Amino acid sequence: GPRKDARLYKEAEAPWCPCAQKCDPSGPAAYICGSHEFATLDVVQRGAVAVPWVENLQAYTNFARALVPPNRDEVTLTVQISYSTERMQRLVTLAERWEGWVSVAVLVDQDTESVSELAEEILKYRQQLHRTSFHLTFGESDLHPINSLRNIAVDACESDFSFLVDVDLVPNPGMKAEVDKWVRDASTGSRLRDRKAAMVVPAFEQPKPAKSASYAAALDALPQSKRELEHAVREGHITIFHAYHVPGHNATNHNRCPSAPMHRRSARADPWR
Repeated sequence: GPRKDARLYKEAEAPWCPCAQKCDPSGPAAYICGSHEFATLDVVQRGAVAVPWVENLQAYTNFARALVPPNRDEVTLTVQISYSTERMQRLVTLAERWEGWVSVAVLVDQDTESVSELAEEILKYRQQLHRTSFHLTFGESDLHPINSLRNIAVDACESDFSFLVDVDLVPNPGMKAEVDKWVRDASTGSRLRDRKAAMVVPAFEQPKPAKSASYAAALDALPQSKRELEHAVREGHITIFHAYHVPGHNATNHNRCPSAPMHRRSARADPWR
């Protein structure tokens, strides 16, 4: 859906790479020059603004910013994660499969070591994440503030449209091109901008692979087309995503997926904020 116009959070007042204007914008290393440190924890803490709906939670947007901003009519993938090396690897896979812009809110411990580790991971994957912007969030909450993190990622989008996903989900091949068609179509695009339509993307899941199988092998085993997906569902190799959680996921009529048109109107709306 379209992002809100108002920004709620503090952005970095200067490029997060101090020599950003001197870096060669044509090379992959331009994501960061590699010879400078990220903003210190002290700078992050002073620049952060309290998240209005969660006590003791603060956000600092664009700690690391995509090298080139998206066009206004782009669809930005919005994600939230708690920082860990495993979550970062999943994020890299997600960004590579999406082949577009990503806005991610990262919950980190409020200490210098955690911020430094995150910075090192971003540098490690800078070529794969050159279209990804990171927004630091830190603080204490009784429960994982999943929706607040989602809101931060959405609010920080630099394009007009966002596509909310979990980091464990994997876009099917060519998905961004299909989504772009929806947004740029004269009919659906105008309704999306007017908030009179939304894209409903059915989600499916694969039963947990054998412990010996790598994450890469599990990805290779996923269906590569809609026909392969339908066959895998009939054979029981693929199931509806979290079908047991009726309020959260059974609002999508998965039985209509094989014959559903690219877009249709719906009278139902489920608030998630």
